[in-house]
Amino acid sequence: MAAPGAGPDPDPWDRTAIHSGNQYLRHFPMKQQCGMCNGAVSANDVCVGLVGNDTTATLQTHTAQFLAPDAHDRTRSVNNWVLCARRTCKICDFNPDTTVLHHECFALWRHVAWRRPWVRMHCLPLPETSHIPLSALAVVAAKCGLAGLATLPQEILQVIRAHSASAHLWRYVAGLGLAAQLEEAAAASSRPDAGLYEISIRDVASWERGMDRPVETRSGSTPLPVLRIVVDAQGIQTVETLTNEDARYRHIRSDDRFFIVTETADQYLDGVTALFQDGLMRLRIPRAAQPPPLGPAHAPIFRPSVPLRDKTAPRVVHLQERGVKDSTSHSIDLTSVTGLTFLFANYIGLAAIHGHTAEKPHATIPHDITPNGLCWVYVPISKNDTVLSLDLRAREPNFYTQWPSLLLHTELTGLNIFGTFLKSEFPPPPRPPPLHALLHPLPHGHVIGMGTAARTRDPVKRPTPLSRPETIVPNFLAMDLLIKFSSAPLDAVRVATVFHHPDQPHLCLGIIFDYENGGSRAVGQCRLGHDATTVHHRPTRVCVRNVPQLHEGEPELQWTTKVAFSSGSDHSHESGGGGGGGGGDGEGDGDGMRCFSMKDSVLDFWFTAREFCIEIRRDNEAPGSSDWDSHSYAIVET
Repeated sequence: MAAPGAGPDPDPWDRTAIHSGNQYLRHFPMKQQCGMCNGAVSANDVCVGLVGNDTTATLQTHTAQFLAPDAHDRTRSVNNWVLCARRTCKICDFNPDTTVLHHECFALWRHVAWRRPWVRMHCLPLPETSHIPLSALAVVAAKCGLAGLATLPQEILQVIRAHSASAHLWRYVAGLGLAAQLEEAAAASSRPDAGLYEISIRDVASWERGMDRPVETRSGSTPLPVLRIVVDAQGIQTVETLTNEDARYRHIRSDDRFFIVTETADQYLDGVTALFQDGLMRLRIPRAAQPPPLGPAHAPIFRPSVPLRDKTAPRVVHLQERGVKDSTSHSIDLTSVTGLTFLFANYIGLAAIHGHTAEKPHATIPHDITPNGLCWVYVPISKNDTVLSLDLRAREPNFYTQWPSLLLHTELTGLNIFGTFLKSEFPPPPRPPPLHALLHPLPHGHVIGMGTAARTRDPVKRPTPLSRPETIVPNFLAMDLLIKFSSAPLDAVRVATVFHHPDQPHLCLGIIFDYENGGSRAVGQCRLGHDATTVHHRPTRVCVRNVPQLHEGEPELQWTTKVAFSSGSDHSHESGGGGGGGGGDGEGDGDGMRCFSMKDSVLDFWFTAREFCIEIRRDNEAPGSSDWDSHSYAIVET
């Protein structure tokens, strides 16, 4: 093994070296997950970096300890390697295999590197659901004064681990468990068949983790037509070959596993080698080859032609041409979610999509995205509602998911446009079959495409091309593509839930409207589980005031909005501006509030990650058509 900090030498790193004085600085791609415990690697965590060769059968070197940088830090280095946290980096693309470990998790290379199915595979956001070794847990729990923990059944332990995943206890349990695996591997290494074993992936008939060798296709026989590889948080779990009948699409998906499902004759498998050692498996893919596609469905959903004669596969509509070669496709079951949160990051565009479920009720920020400048767009889907269609359009055809405008059509709430506001209209949607899945590939840490899958094989007509879109925003907001738009009718509102910061209850961040017919609509930034809320039942009037504020430490004014809901006509505002209807319910300071009846009205919400403003218009008016100058404004220092 080369010593840490050794000088440059002729090796595959030469193409990645950056000359700096008398030294060569090489990029070390930072991962957002620890290679052993699968926990998040946060800024300033003490870590160790491991570097292997292209097959990762041997460890080439490791770094000294270092503090993990945040997503925007480009200054930290270790042993002449620049710690690079970029999502996409051409220099990092030429690197040998690398893994980042918490210092407590530092262990042998192969058992952590092979948790990724192949070299240069990005981290998969899979939860750790493997069997918890009770012998290791008993030792660690006793040291922590929690000896009774080791007496609980696995099902309860899994729930406890899921709710305390970042606790150091689980790191030590994983470390001791890994030590036991290494001891078993060392004992097995004396067998004649021990060591690295290589075979073409097309010759593998079946394999499961723990087997030293796969079951191979017999010489001269034809392999079954479909190959399925199951990947969990520990790496490749199983390999199996299937008949066309066994590989037929079934509406089953998983939150803790990914699947590679492809025909054995597919070009994705050309030149792909399966590596086996110590009961583990990994794929070696030629550098210039496209990796096989992964997804959370047991059968292909982004590629419904596999198998070609599968008449049960859903009809997939891609909402745009996928210009980027994606390999990992995530899906959200639209029949089981209570809502969707679209996370937009400044200058990246759509960074992530979260499907809200009972198990995951709140969206979380991806490890590689800074929370500053992150805009949350929430779309509720009520229990009795059905998603009929989803459409997408964008200002630039080559960047569909950077600044998209989205239209969601549901049974109870009708057409809902949100995202970047583009003036040109969506064409009237056809009556489609209900959708059951939203698909979005994430090859580089952000969304580069979207698609939908209908419940039946009935064809779904693609919308006709749109005319060149125009942007329209209120005239006092910058003409900025970071501005998001959402809208909701104000008729027949049963409950209005206003989101606000805990220390600023008078400033509105977003609103969720629950309607009498059972449908729901959200406007603004509704961060479920992150911000405080105030609930108003059966309101009939809404009072609004848009206010430019100068926040402490900020060089420029930022728009905020005040909202008050009331029932009935008996309300009054304090004197000081704004007319229009008079009266209020005492929320905020009452000064300058404008009052509107909610009947036959629509609320438009314009917002960024830090600025918010509201327009109330009649339902027969277009967004942005009101006389904004009629509002009364005041500069407030906070």
